[in-house]
Amino acid sequence: MPLPLPHAVRLRIALGLAAFLFLLTGCGPIAPTAPPPAAPSPAAVTAVPDASTPSPSESPTAVATTAAPASVPAPPAPVPKPAVPRPAATGGDACPAGDYRNVDGACVPRPTQAAAPPAGATAQCNDGTYSFSKHRSGTCSHHGGVRRWL
Repeated sequence: MPLPLPHAVRLRIALGLAAFLFLLTGCGPIAPTAPPPAAPSPAAVTAVPDASTPSPSESPTAVATTAAPASVPAPPAPVPKPAVPRPAATGGDACPAGDYRNVDGACVPRPTQAAAPPAGATAQCNDGTYSFSKHRSGTCSHHGGVRRWL
């Protein structure tokens, strides 16, 4: 014989089952749908004369036409952001050997190994090299991160 469940447990099970069925039957969140097409207004329907007064050049059938939908203004086109000019790199297109081009377009010396901080170094990397980076973002990224800022 099964053991009777406390009232609170039975209530939780019932509420969970009701919520599951509610979502399962499609009564949950409703996806947006397109509105039904509007019926043509009586003023927009025109008819060709019927068979009681035939004309040799017209057919005796009725033709329904609908009025053209009101023009909806198009949303404004997005305004492109102006290009940010980058400073011209020093020394032509390529940086000197041992340098790299940073995000500003400037040539910067690559991290170097040294016993003491070289002139112009901005950080010491975790692998012991010294970085000359001009920005904190990405400094020592291929050298184990920044050990200390100078």
